[in-house]
Amino acid sequence: MPSLLAHILNLTSSSTVLDIGSGPSQVGASVASVVRMVVAIDVSAAMLTGLTNESANVYPLASRAEKLAVRNECADAAIVANAFHWFDADLAVAEFARVLRRSAVLAVVWYRPQGHLYDQLVEAASPWRDITPQVTASSERFLHNEWQAAIDQSPHFGTIRDRRITTEAVMSRDQIRGWVQSWSHISMLEGDQLGAAMKSVDAVLKEADGSLVIPHTLDLHWSARR
Repeated sequence: MPSLLAHILNLTSSSTVLDIGSGPSQVGASVASVVRMVVAIDVSAAMLTGLTNESANVYPLASRAEKLAVRNECADAAIVANAFHWFDADLAVAEFARVLRRSAVLAVVWYRPQGHLYDQLVEAASPWRDITPQVTASSERFLHNEWQAAIDQSPHFGTIRDRRITTEAVMSRDQIRGWVQSWSHISMLEGDQLGAAMKSVDAVLKEADGSLVIPHTLDLHWSARR
């Protein structure tokens, strides 16, 4: 996927990429090797402590998508991976237009994990799925594609293009733990609840055989800044 994203986003060694709503920045950091820098942006500073990339050119920034703490027209691309449902779509799209240079590309990525290991992780985390109203509200925004309507209606972005691909990720146990902790319903947990959820996840990982491979279907959507 890194080479495909790099092609879609027109990335070069001089590019600055914003990974917005990044969590541990699994998608944004995957292009770090081909760009000047990736800024991993998340409202949760705790999420940013689990950045999955070892490169020195991935920089964490705690900030809201609707009011990004970066200057105007500073970025050559922006990536939003499995996070748009947490934003006020209209405010976020207006803010993305502010920080992107003309002809820069906004990419919206929805990745849908599959496979036996993923099913086991979902089952382990399921008791905490709907523990907060915030998670329920964000799920409704995802189901109603508010992000797509906001981009379509914005005068600052062109036609949305789409592509679906299949891929797989080979991950360490620590990477999987960080990924699970970025799931919407798990990210809201604290203290004993978070500890209990991760204990269930660790039990699944302890029993996993061989390489920890998570197949994915990825829906990529992108639009150029006018």
